[in-house]
Amino acid sequence: MTSFQATAALVLPMLLATPTMAEDILLTDVPPGDVSNWDRVDDPAKNPVLTTEEITSPEDGSTALRLSVTGNSLSTCQVKGLERVFDVGPTSSLGSELEVYLEFAFNDTFYNLPHVQVTLLDSGGNGLGGHTWYGAGVIGGYHQDLFNNEPAATELPSAAGRLVLDFADFGATPILYEKIRILLANYTCVGTNSTVFDNLLLRRPAPDTDSDGYTDEFDNCPTDPNPDQTDTDANGVGDACNSAEDQDGDEFADGLDNCPNDANADQADADSDDLGDVCDPFPDDPENVLRQCELDLSDETADQDTDGVRDLDDDCPGTAGGPVDRQGCSLEQFCASIDATTRDGRRICKKADWQNDEPIMRSRDRDCTRDKQGAGVEDDICVPYAP
Repeated sequence: MTSFQATAALVLPMLLATPTMAEDILLTDVPPGDVSNWDRVDDPAKNPVLTTEEITSPEDGSTALRLSVTGNSLSTCQVKGLERVFDVGPTSSLGSELEVYLEFAFNDTFYNLPHVQVTLLDSGGNGLGGHTWYGAGVIGGYHQDLFNNEPAATELPSAAGRLVLDFADFGATPILYEKIRILLANYTCVGTNSTVFDNLLLRRPAPDTDSDGYTDEFDNCPTDPNPDQTDTDANGVGDACNSAEDQDGDEFADGLDNCPNDANADQADADSDDLGDVCDPFPDDPENVLRQCELDLSDETADQDTDGVRDLDDDCPGTAGGPVDRQGCSLEQFCASIDATTRDGRRICKKADWQNDEPIMRSRDRDCTRDKQGAGVEDDICVPYAP
C-alpha cells in the first residue's frame, strides 16, 4: 500500500461520516435593471454590433439578460459582451462549480461563437486561471477546428437550460481564488448569435477552515484541527479550543464547571449541591449555607479549655479548670506575663490586680510579687504572691 493509499484509508471513512454539505451562493438572479451592474465590452467602431436587453426569463418568468451580435464583415472582428466581477471570498476551485441558466443560438455561419468565459482572480483582481464554455452544437466551423483538443474550452452537454460550469475543467491543481470574473461573450464576423443568461449560482464545498474534515458549520473548533471533535463538557466548544473558557484546564468550561477554579475532570459532587467535591467546604452535606452558619456560630461561642471565657476573648486558651480572669488566664499565667526584669515591670508586678477586684491595692492584697531567681535582675520573674 502506498503512503497515499494509507492516508486515504484513514481519511475517507472520516469524511464519509462528516457533514459535507455544499454551500450555495446566489451571485445574481438578474433583477430588473441588473444590466447596469455589468461592464460593456464593446468597441462600437468594430464589427460586430452588440445589443443587450432585459427579457422575460425562459427559466422562471422573472428577468433575464439577452445579448446578441450581428456581423457584416470579415475584417475587424472582435469579441463583445458584458463582463462582471463577483467577490466570493477565499475559495478553492476543488469541488466548486457554477450553475446558470443559458441559451446559446447562432445562424450556423463559419465564425460564430457565443460563449461564457470564466476567470478566477485573487483578492487584487489578478487572473489565476480562465476557461471557456460554449453550447453543444452552437459553434461555427472555424472555432470547431480551433477548439479541437483545446483544454481551455469545453463544450456543454446542451445549448439551452440549467447548465453546470464545472471548475474541474480548470485542471487537477486546485486554484485558491477570491473573485470570479464572468464574461458573457459573443463573437461573429458575418451572421448573428445570441446568449440568454439568468440565475447564476456558485456551489462550493462548505468551508473547513482548519482542514480537519468537519466543515465550519458543524465544527466545534472551526479554527483548531480536531478530527475527533472531543467535547468533554458538552458545551458545544471542543476541547481543542476550550481553554479560553476553562480557567482550571479540566476541559469543562467555566460556565459548566462545578469547580471553575479547581481542576476536577470527574466533576464529582457527592452531595449533589452543584458544587464539586474538590471545592466544597462540606462535600457530604448539601446545606452549605446552614453548615457555615453553624460553624461561624460555633466559632463565636467556642471555649475549648472550658474556663468560661470564649476562645475569641481568651488570652490563655490552654487553661483548663481553676479560676481565671476576664481574659481567661490563671493567676500563674497572669503574673508570668509581666516582665520583672525592668524597674517598671517590677513596680507593675507588685501592683498588678489579677481579677480587677482590688480598687486600692494594699501589700497584703497583692496578687503578684517579684521572685529573685539569681544574683541579677535579669533573672527576676513575676509570680503569684503567697502571704
